Amino acid sequence: MSDSNTRELIRKPIYKKGYVWIFVLCIISIIVALSITTAIPFIPDKDYGEPGYEDYIKLMQRLPALSTLFQNIGIALFSAATFLGAILDESISREVKRGMIIASGIGMVALVLSRVVVLLGYGYP
Repeated sequence: MSDSNTRELIRKPIYKKGYVWIFVLCIISIIVALSITTAIPFIPDKDYGEPGYEDYIKLMQRLPALSTLFQNIGIALFSAATFLGAILDESISREVKRGMIIASGIGMVALVLSRVVVLLGYGYP
């Protein structure tokens, strides 16, 4: 690889790297999950027999599941972004690539563990 090609790789704007956009989607997904989780306690309770009680129960069952979905999507996107960045980006060092692959593996372990927790009944569906 010539010296001019190396400079072109290093000078490539970060927003033109595809894995960075995947990472941005990861952050947005996790923020949405945290927002849903944070908003749940602010929904006023309905007592049995009140109008809209059935809808309230459905909402309280679906919001945690939606939050978990966005959280899992965010973790999966994190793993994909770090793995793709390590594989495709020629401008980063071997040590950083190794760290990114390790981070991707940790993300996949987190995704599997979150599913195990749900299946054991300790978390939201």
